[in-house]
Amino acid sequence: MTVRTVGVVIALIWMAPAGLFTPWLVIYREKLYNVTGFDYVACHADWSSVSLYRAFTLGVVFLTCYQWRIQGVCGVCGRIPY
Repeated sequence: MTVRTVGVVIALIWMAPAGLFTPWLVIYREKLYNVTGFDYVACHADWSSVSLYRAFTLGVVFLTCYQWRIQGVCGVCGRIPY
């Protein structure tokens, strides 16, 4: 593999999970809290069901952002001659 190909593979490894996290743009909400006269803004996920939250966490967070990157980097590094 050339250095350019390795760069493209690494870029794809980072861009694919970033695209998969776009549901968080819709799910996360800001909520204003007033605590002893001070306003605080907190962001939290407003999932419609617990099963949807678990599926997203397992499918997107773990598999694509952790496991897929490890496999991709190991696959690329395994093909680079030392």
